[in-house]
Amino acid sequence: MISRDKLLEYALRGLKETSTYTKAVAPFLMELGFTDSNLDSIEEDYEVIIDAQRVWIDRCLKREGIPIAFLQIKRLGYSSSLDGDFGKTIQAAKKAAIPMVIFTSGDVWEIYKVGKLVCKQNLLNNFDNGILEIKNWLKFL
Repeated sequence: MISRDKLLEYALRGLKETSTYTKAVAPFLMELGFTDSNLDSIEEDYEVIIDAQRVWIDRCLKREGIPIAFLQIKRLGYSSSLDGDFGKTIQAAKKAAIPMVIFTSGDVWEIYKVGKLVCKQNLLNNFDNGILEIKNWLKFL
């Protein structure tokens, strides 16, 4: 599990999306039982077709091979829901009947259930309670 100090260090370094995932997001997901090495758990670059257009989702989280959540990752310190991917990702989740969407920049986590924001935590400001709140929502995955 990542520590608040490590997260702050990464934020100050300005990690890009791939590094943010590897250093800040993946360890957290592993603790919840999702691993990149198992395609029944996490699928990278998940494709959804909407109105004859491809929409690419950074990661699709799965349980026993069944898609249960979309994960969109941004660079550390970036406000995810203001991104152009936000609407497309929510639309893709509805189209694919995915109940949960997670936007994260590693430090800020936004969890949407059926398109409604149910949890938003900034781990740099509220690390311990934020981690617990995120785990609370994600344990249902």
